[in-house]
Amino acid sequence: MLVVIFSNNNVLCNVSLYLERNKIQSSVKDKFQRILMIAKSLNLNWKLEKKKKELETRRLELEKHEAHNESERNKLAEEMEGVWCLLFAPSPLVYYD
Repeated sequence: MLVVIFSNNNVLCNVSLYLERNKIQSSVKDKFQRILMIAKSLNLNWKLEKKKKELETRRLELEKHEAHNESERNKLAEEMEGVWCLLFAPSPLVYYD
């Protein structure tokens, strides 16, 4: 708190300007802090969205690999079934006269 003992108008005017300037500086500082918080928040949101897109892309790649693996697994199962049929099929009877 500032107490002015002099009754000079010039001193009162300077004190008033000083107090007004401090109030403005404080207001500007508060607004600047809010702007920084918003900027940080936006930056975090941007990073989060970027990471989300990367994960979505990776998920799609993994689904493609999974589908390919399933297709290969089915082909191998069919080949193995064919081999098993050949190995364990009853052999034709051969008749000799």
